[in-house]
Amino acid sequence: MKKILKILGDHERALIAIGLLFCLILFLMYKYNKVEKSGWVTVAKVIKNQGLDSGGDLYLDIQFRGKVYGAIVNYMCVDCIGKFFFVKINGYDPTKYPIFYPDSPVPDCILKQYSIFNGWDSIPVCKK
Repeated sequence: MKKILKILGDHERALIAIGLLFCLILFLMYKYNKVEKSGWVTVAKVIKNQGLDSGGDLYLDIQFRGKVYGAIVNYMCVDCIGKFFFVKINGYDPTKYPIFYPDSPVPDCILKQYSIFNGWDSIPVCKK
């Protein structure tokens, strides 16, 4: 038992750091899960792509209820600049924890149909 306590004592800082990292990961998972379950789907325009070969950041202009909010998501997309995509956001603070849907570009009919994006429960489809 004394050996275990000595080993734990020798690595106290590392164990605290691992514990804090674990708590941070759980917190972020909770926040993204909350947005996924109760957030709003809206439209975002990709304005800038910055990054390396292994990954990058997309700078978005999220349009929600007549305002534009700047946000960054960790995603690499070279051909996305200037295009509109659906995102899911927290309605209280759209800049925190946005979920970017790279496989869901906004169709022209949605962009033409709405001048203000108030948010949807799910990704809308075009009326035929």
